[in-house]
Amino acid sequence: MTGDPILSEEEEDLGIVSRLTEKGGAVDTAIELAQRIAQNAQLGVAASKRLIRSSVGLTEAEFWALQRPIQAEVFTSHDVVEGPAAFAEKRPPRWTGT
Repeated sequence: MTGDPILSEEEEDLGIVSRLTEKGGAVDTAIELAQRIAQNAQLGVAASKRLIRSSVGLTEAEFWALQRPIQAEVFTSHDVVEGPAAFAEKRPPRWTGT
C-alpha cells in the first residue's frame, strides 16, 4: 500500500504471493498449482472464484448476504455428499459438478 519495493520473500510472508519459485520455474509451478485446483469439486472452485470476484468493496454483512445463495447451491449438490464419502472410503472423489 505504501508503494515501497519489497522482496518476494516478504510478499510471501505477507500472503501477497502463495508460492516462490526459482528463476524460470514460475510456469511449471503455476501448472502444478492449477492441476491441484482442478482436482477439487468444480462447484466449490467456481463458487470461490465468484465470491472473490464479487466481494471487492463489500462490507462483511454484504459479503455474507452474497454468500448465502451460492453456499446453498453448493451445499445441496451431489458433490457435497461425494466428498465426505470418498474421504471415508479412502478413494479419490468423483466430482460431477451437480
